[in-house]
Amino acid sequence: RWLLRTLPTEHFKAIHLADPTLSAQQLDFALAEALGAECVRDDPDRTRASVEARLRACTEGGRQMIVLVDEAHAMPLETLERLRLLGQGVGSGDNLLRLVFLGPPELDQRLAGADYAALRDRIVHSLRLRRLNLDDVRDYLHQRLKAAGYKGPRVFSANAVRLIAGLSRGLPRRINLLADKG
Repeated sequence: RWLLRTLPTEHFKAIHLADPTLSAQQLDFALAEALGAECVRDDPDRTRASVEARLRACTEGGRQMIVLVDEAHAMPLETLERLRLLGQGVGSGDNLLRLVFLGPPELDQRLAGADYAALRDRIVHSLRLRRLNLDDVRDYLHQRLKAAGYKGPRVFSANAVRLIAGLSRGLPRRINLLADKG
């Protein structure tokens, strides 16, 4: 969300896909809507062509397209393949968009499969966030509360932080769940 808010819009157009269960056709419709392209539900080929034309127009206009895929490990292979083809300009040789896949370690395991070789070959950068240690968890909890507008003293005791750190195994998603339930 921070990235989406802070990218300079004159240089970048970012699209966030929060639903990893989209089919390839649903992906085209979602991209058409996000790009303001023609979306013809009863003519998917026309919608696809409209999306590709809009991507080319943005690129030619000097804007880099970025698609952020949340929970990418759950996205169907067909949809990931559609994104890959769009990313390479569907045969034109242009890089029409940059893909950012976000997901748990299962994403790496999935991408290691033979069916994902073409997509894996297109990966330029890969980043894995390390698990947070006890001090990181304490600071993370405080920073999340501060970002939400809380201005008071620390909410979580040292013992609570220790429990959250241990139960979450340092994974921010689990830290968030445990802190919310506490």
